[in-house]
Amino acid sequence: MEPKLPPEPPLADPAGNFRAAIEAFVVGYHKSVVLTAVTANSLEILDDSMGRIGTALASIVSAFEEIRATSGSTAGNSARIDSMMAEILRKNAGMNEDIEARVGEIVQASRDAGALAGLFQNIKDKTSAVAGITGAIQDVSDRTGILAINASIEAARAGAVGRGFRIIA
Repeated sequence: MEPKLPPEPPLADPAGNFRAAIEAFVVGYHKSVVLTAVTANSLEILDDSMGRIGTALASIVSAFEEIRATSGSTAGNSARIDSMMAEILRKNAGMNEDIEARVGEIVQASRDAGALAGLFQNIKDKTSAVAGITGAIQDVSDRTGILAINASIEAARAGAVGRGFRIIA
């Protein structure tokens, strides 16, 4: 009776591992595409908000100018209105600078997301190529194992004459 050998551990599946890695990279790529769309939408919202703010501030300035024109007889009111208008204009300028800075940051983030999407696509392409090579190596390995089994069988059939061949197998 021949001794039983323990079962061989299952071979790792490198092609499957690469496939899983590709899928993970594709998910990252899709996330970057979604982030780019969200960034573009945010830019549109900011542009619309800036237009509304500009319109509102123009009406406020117009109202203050009208108040100043109607209350020209009182120097105190005029000075106070001038002061308030100067303050509003100063704050408006500061707010416009802040909004422009945020728009610039969002535009840069959008460019970065586009670049990241390109990098993910490049990684996906290269990983697919590596997976193909790994599959070919696995195929050669499987065929080599089959040849070794065939050589062992032939060595056993040859008996004493095939001992040297069994060592090679």
